[in-house]
Amino acid sequence: MTKYELMYIISASLSEADVKKEKTKIANFFGSVKEVEGWGLRTFAYPIQKQKQGIYVVVTMSTSHKQISDFLEYVKFNNNILRYLLINLDNEKVRKISKWKQMKSKRRAIARERMNSGERPQRTYVSKKKETNV
Repeated sequence: MTKYELMYIISASLSEADVKKEKTKIANFFGSVKEVEGWGLRTFAYPIQKQKQGIYVVVTMSTSHKQISDFLEYVKFNNNILRYLLINLDNEKVRKISKWKQMKSKRRAIARERMNSGERPQRTYVSKKKETNV
């Protein structure tokens, strides 16, 4: 079983009941769904299939290739799903990027903490001869 993250956009013209049905249908395609996160109604930067808004949903799961192919076939003929993006989380590049993002967010948190405490962050300048602190 491979770990995946799926983001898809449901048409905003559907009723609440139809949106729930669509979410459960999609969740039933996959083996073990770890998390389903609804981002709600959002406005697009540009029209997608002549629509200006859509409901974003993110699903984290572990599943097989066969179930993924079944899902892709379902989406191909379903007009209620406007767009989707499927990411393989077991990929080495994805792991490196997520580690980098975690380190970057830790650095930002430390900098915010220092700024809130009134401490001025030190800047270090490196010259060819020696390192100096200002």
